[in-house]
Amino acid sequence: MVVMSGIRKPVIVGLGGTTKADSSTEKALRLVLSNAERLGAATCLIGGPFLARLPLFDPNIANARVSNSNWSKQYATRTVSS
Repeated sequence: MVVMSGIRKPVIVGLGGTTKADSSTEKALRLVLSNAERLGAATCLIGGPFLARLPLFDPNIANARVSNSNWSKQYATRTVSS
């Protein structure tokens, strides 16, 4: 919940399913999030551009099937050095 001006609002996070920007899935997700905002929710879209930076979602990386422990170590290293 987010509290804004004393009003509690639900937070809805939309997670896209493809790295392609403006895909049909992302368009549908944007529509749903837009309606949720209209009804008073706070929203956040995690879409194609962000997902494309994750090894699990990038079909162009030859070693996309990185084990969770290896991915965690790589991610933690990138996060700390950023």
